[in-house]
Amino acid sequence: AKSSCTCDAGFHSLSGGPCTLCAPGNWCWGGKAHTCQLYSTSQEGATYARACTCLDGFFFNEFDQCTMCKENTWCANGDANACPVNSRSDEGSSAETDCKCYAGF
Repeated sequence: AKSSCTCDAGFHSLSGGPCTLCAPGNWCWGGKAHTCQLYSTSQEGATYARACTCLDGFFFNEFDQCTMCKENTWCANGDANACPVNSRSDEGSSAETDCKCYAGF
């Protein structure tokens, strides 16, 4: 007979109760729910930490932490993208349309 049962990946249990689908903003493994890091979220049922992606306006830095998008870039899906030539954006921009042309361009 089994001495203990654990939830499948993507599910968690509170105090040995029934397994429930992992909520958005978390990832679940071994029956436990883990919160995504600051400025990131996940889809429902996420099974590992890398399923957490940075919120728009943030990017994964060299330490795999979500950091606010820098000036003259826009950030979506955890990636930083340069604004087109002769345009700029404010810190925290989340779409290429946030890049505005300099005067005369």
